[in-house]
Amino acid sequence: MKLPTYLTNMRGMLEKYLFSISEHEVSYTKRANFYLVISLLVQLPAFLFAGYYFETGMLFGLVLFAIFTAGPVLLYLQRANCRLVSVAIAISSMCLSGLLIHLGRGMIEMHFHVFVSLALIIATLHPLPILVAAVTIALHHILFWLYLPMSVFSYDASFSVVLLHAVFVIVETIPSVMLAIFFRNQLLTQAETLDGLEKLSDTLLRDISHNLEQLAQSANEQHENVETVEQRKSEVFHSTQKSAEQVSLVSTITHKAVEYVEQGKEEVSKMVSLLHEIESASDLVSDIAKTIEDVAFQTNLLALNAAVEAARAGEAGAGFGVVAEEVRSLANRSSEAARDTSEKISIAVQRAHAGVEFGEKVNDRFLDISNQIKDITERVETLTHIREQQSGALSQMEEVFRTLQMASKTHQSDTLANNTLLKEAQREISQYTSGSSASDPQQ
Repeated sequence: MKLPTYLTNMRGMLEKYLFSISEHEVSYTKRANFYLVISLLVQLPAFLFAGYYFETGMLFGLVLFAIFTAGPVLLYLQRANCRLVSVAIAISSMCLSGLLIHLGRGMIEMHFHVFVSLALIIATLHPLPILVAAVTIALHHILFWLYLPMSVFSYDASFSVVLLHAVFVIVETIPSVMLAIFFRNQLLTQAETLDGLEKLSDTLLRDISHNLEQLAQSANEQHENVETVEQRKSEVFHSTQKSAEQVSLVSTITHKAVEYVEQGKEEVSKMVSLLHEIESASDLVSDIAKTIEDVAFQTNLLALNAAVEAARAGEAGAGFGVVAEEVRSLANRSSEAARDTSEKISIAVQRAHAGVEFGEKVNDRFLDISNQIKDITERVETLTHIREQQSGALSQMEEVFRTLQMASKTHQSDTLANNTLLKEAQREISQYTSGSSASDPQQ
């Protein structure tokens, strides 16, 4: 059977106000209903005392108190975050106010319970429970004034007094509704703000996490690059050490070669000097040979003259002629020996001249070799100086690489620590937003 339109609209409105509840209000409504139910139950000693003090019946008060509070308690146990529970609490509060007024025999001070209950119902942050509470207490006053007037007022009150009480209830209901709406809007705004902050924080944390991951990856790559460069540096350092050893060995060899060349120069110089002396001595010997040859020539002439004179003398000069012939023969042999010696001395002189020229050439070659070796020595010393500078630079590079390695390890540790702190911050933000959206009515 299809319901009329107005009934359908009314049902939709009731469902909206009684059962419909936003996501942000679920946790708060549950906690608010819990504390309001507790606030109802803790009033039991006051009702028992009123029944005892005014002699209106403790058992009567206990039974009615149990009846009035049973509804909100059962509804809370079934659907704790439902707004219907808040409405039931509002009705139960006003029923308890009426019961307390009755147990107090209409004592005017007992009416304060109505205003205190209305103030507590503001914690529901919805106008419907407040309006239902106001209507409930209004019906109570009117009906009880008509049928049990002494249960409402301790004196013979007129209807105008009932209307005055209604005015006070209306005066409190209006600002209570406004406060409830205001705080409800604040709660929704705060919840939406927290949702926005949570989404923003999630986005920022994701971005930061992504950046940290990229930074960690870059740090790992940098660490690997540093290790690769460190390995290449070790190879270069080892190669440089070997080159330095070879340079040192070459430097030693060149210095020894310079010493040997200097010694060779001295020996060649001595040999050239001796060859010059031999040449000079050969010239003297050649001169002596020429002198001997001249003497032999003169002796030969004298022997020839002596032979001529012996011939002239006849038999008396025959012995002298034999001597002269022997002398001439000796002079000829001396002349031939002198000529032969002169030829040999000439050959020796020529060879001495050639030896001097060769010695001078050898000396010049030794000078060239000495100059070349000195140039090589200077270059080797320059290489040694450069090698020392390279060794110092490599030592500094080693310190720099060691610092880079330490910085890379520290950077990796910092990245891991930042990731841990980031996760903790994300967890704390989530807990904070959850705690804020589920804050109790006292907050």
